[in-house]
Order: sequence, then C-alpha cells, then structure tokens
Amino acid sequence: MDIARRSLLVAAGGFMTTVLCPGAILRERSTAELKQTMTTLFWVGESADSENAFIPNDQSYWDRDWQNHYGGVDEPERRNGYWPADFKPKENPFYVALPYGEFTEAGELKPEARKIPWFYRGLSPILKNRWIEVILTNP
Repeated sequence: MDIARRSLLVAAGGFMTTVLCPGAILRERSTAELKQTMTTLFWVGESADSENAFIPNDQSYWDRDWQNHYGGVDEPERRNGYWPADFKPKENPFYVALPYGEFTEAGELKPEARKIPWFYRGLSPILKNRWIEVILTNP
C-alpha cells in the first residue's frame, strides 16, 4: 500500500494503544478498553509546511530540543529498515504522537495523570520515551 506523506494511516478500524513500561503488570484487555484513533505520518525534524498545518517537528510536547536529543532528522525516505540511514538515534526510534499530554498550559501536572500506572511523585515527564503496543482488532 502506498501511503503519501500526511495521509491517514489509521481509518475507522479499531486500534488500541496500551502504554508499556518495565515491571508493568499486563492483564487481559476487555473490548471496553479499546479506543479508536487516527494519526498522520510525521517524523523527527520534519519542516513546517502546508502539508502539516505549518507544525515543525524539531520540538515535541515533552522536549523543546527533540531533534538534537534524538540525533538528527528522521526522514522516511532515508531509512535503513526501521532505523534512520544517516545516524544512530539517541532515543527510541519507534515514536508516536499521543493524543494526550500530562501537563496543563501552566506546566502543572493534570490530576488524572496520577492514574498512569508507573506514576510516582517527581517523575517528569511521565509519558516521554515509553513503549506502546498497537493492536489491530478489526482487520
């Protein structure tokens, strides 16, 4: 399947994202826990232009210097399998944009963020560089 930049990757199918972390207790999931979501293709260091609503991806919600901390520009056309072809990433190369951020505009922790399974006082950020699992439930 040929997917153009900024194309819709996930349509009406049911996908679930579950955040995983070391030491987490995995339990059987019920269908009540499934969430539908849609996303677009993006990459670390992507320039701002009309195809991405002029949103640059050299920064992220959690990291104002994301491109530098990641190690470079992760262009989809310049990859070696799942890895950037021109450099070894300093951070997890399997990144995803979450539809949630744990901080308010004022930088305060949102009250519901305390429900994140690995939350503990002083851990900040809570969600950056965590693994997720994506499961196709309706092929």
